[in-house]
Amino acid sequence: MNCCGEKIQYFLKQEYGEAVSVSTIYRILNERYQLRSKWKKYCKPRHVKKGSKPRESVQTDTVYFGQVFAFTAIDTYTKEASVIMRPSLTSKDGEKALKQQLKEFQP
Repeated sequence: MNCCGEKIQYFLKQEYGEAVSVSTIYRILNERYQLRSKWKKYCKPRHVKKGSKPRESVQTDTVYFGQVFAFTAIDTYTKEASVIMRPSLTSKDGEKALKQQLKEFQP
């Protein structure tokens, strides 16, 4: 039924009169199905290089908002941010956003 452990617990109580804890439900599901990736389970978050002075390290990313893409850049030392909105995720739009962000991050 594509539902979580709490809903399964509710259905078991309503339809079968069985009281089963949520942790037991997830333990049984984990035995029968792969609920999460085995290798990613204990994976640490990636290290982000923190600059020791302004403009030394800038982290970039893109975010999709349905109709437009936001090209983001954050200076890891000063926490200054720049967001450029573009209509698509093409290399031309990425180049224009990057050039504009480089102008904004000039010392």
